[in-house]
Amino acid sequence: MIQSSILRGVFYFAALLLIAKSPFAYATETDPILEWDPNPEPTIAGYNVYVGSSSRNYSRVIDVGLQTSIPLTNLVQGITSFFAVTAYDTDRLESPFSDEVFYTPPVDGIVATVLPCTLAVSEGSKNVRVVGLPGQQCRIAASSDLRQWEEVHFATLALDGLLQFTDAGAVDKPIRFYRAILTLLQ
Repeated sequence: MIQSSILRGVFYFAALLLIAKSPFAYATETDPILEWDPNPEPTIAGYNVYVGSSSRNYSRVIDVGLQTSIPLTNLVQGITSFFAVTAYDTDRLESPFSDEVFYTPPVDGIVATVLPCTLAVSEGSKNVRVVGLPGQQCRIAASSDLRQWEEVHFATLALDGLLQFTDAGAVDKPIRFYRAILTLLQ
């Protein structure tokens, strides 16, 4: 049986490592790898990797068995993902979360590209405007620190190639940076 105090101690010093081998997210042999130290308890049956689009808000769980690393695939270029790991025992009792790490896959210019966008601010609202090719998928990402980028809007560009977006979440953010990430047609 897992004792949470022991696991909490193990995960306290067993920080997650994220190794980015290449900027190209589509090449499987060069995907970034999430690694962690194994839990030493003899009843460990496996690990769960939690993935989410904001800190401590996970939308996916991946059971990796007894592996202590996993390649990070299917991540959206330019959008930050957050990761944490738990251990579980043979009774499926789960440990507390490990420390959290985040990763933002670079925009490579092959699968996706960054488009110029204009920003207009009026009465506290921030309006982002992007012009691209009609029918292409575009994500508007926002950041307060230029390291963590959250997707705040997703749309397919209209027939005129124009996308206009008002960021309602910007009201309580004193600093906000934007970028438009266009998925290139294959």
